[in-house]
Amino acid sequence: MGNFDWSKYEEKPEQKQFDWSKYQEELPEEKFLPPKREGIASWLPRDIMIGLLNQRQNMVNTPHDVVQSLENMGQGINSNFDKAFGLDKLLAKNNIHMPIDHKVSDYLPHEQNDFAKLMGQKEAPSTGEWLIQKGIEHAPELYGISSLMRGLPITARGIMSQMSGHKTQAINQARHEYGQLFNEAAQQGISHAIPPVTILRNRQLITRNSAAKHHRAYNEFLENPTLENAHWAQSELGALERHLNNLENKNGLTPIQHRTLRAANQARQDIRQSMFNQNVLGANPQLAERYNQLSNQYREHVIPYTRLEQLSETEQNRMLPKTAVKELLNDDQFMIELSRRYPGLFLHTPIAKSIGKGATKIGLGIAGYEGLKKLLK
Repeated sequence: MGNFDWSKYEEKPEQKQFDWSKYQEELPEEKFLPPKREGIASWLPRDIMIGLLNQRQNMVNTPHDVVQSLENMGQGINSNFDKAFGLDKLLAKNNIHMPIDHKVSDYLPHEQNDFAKLMGQKEAPSTGEWLIQKGIEHAPELYGISSLMRGLPITARGIMSQMSGHKTQAINQARHEYGQLFNEAAQQGISHAIPPVTILRNRQLITRNSAAKHHRAYNEFLENPTLENAHWAQSELGALERHLNNLENKNGLTPIQHRTLRAANQARQDIRQSMFNQNVLGANPQLAERYNQLSNQYREHVIPYTRLEQLSETEQNRMLPKTAVKELLNDDQFMIELSRRYPGLFLHTPIAKSIGKGATKIGLGIAGYEGLKKLLK
């Protein structure tokens, strides 16, 4: 029996490995620097270009988007588009047969370029960069909206201001036309309208129980009874009558107000009688007819504004615009005669406010909604 070989179980001395370190070059320590921020000279031109390219793409895509929206409204619309644009004849001429369910929008330009990526924007834009890009991209729409809003105010202050401007224009136009008529009458020797003596009986009662704006022209006429003064005197007395009638409809009149109303009506009738006697407009039927035409125009275009006490109060800063708008929405005569000229009024109706409140809170959040609510006052 041979001797047992223990050599394979003996620990072998560790072999010394070759040291390569002395032959390796010493490498500098690697340092990682934060990415360098872009300067304004780099990102601003890029953001402007992105906005302009997106604007162009939107314009190119508009026909496609419009047609596609109409196509989605119902079946059978594609054939109508074919006929409207002459596409059916073009296809028939070239012996091209289209499937029944084809869409016209498929043949219209529709670009889907990501210009931000193409222009080298590597990260999501900051808020400022996003505003620049979107502001330029939608500049045509924003300009159109701003132009529309300048002619369509929606705030209570804007609505009342526009209404006041329309009132001023209507009054100035009427004064100009009346002035021309009175000048022509004066050239024909018709310059004064002497009232009956009975008109003096009501002077003290009217003057004491009405505002100056309702009797100033009346007193001027009694001092200087020209045809023009007669016209403006009876016009102011008519305004006094409307004012007292409004009070009567709301709360009723006191005995002295009833007497003032009767006195104003009588004085106005006396003045009109003096204007149309045979020595004044009664002597010239053509002038009398023109005067009546101007009076009808004044009744149609001016009185609907001058009768609005809410408008007069806001013009004198004695009433808040939002209060005036609220009251006007409950004025049936105003709603019939003038409300269509001011579509922004309907945003202040209770129904519109309740709908807008919910939608705006969702879109803007509570803080944004409160800010917009302050703006609309």
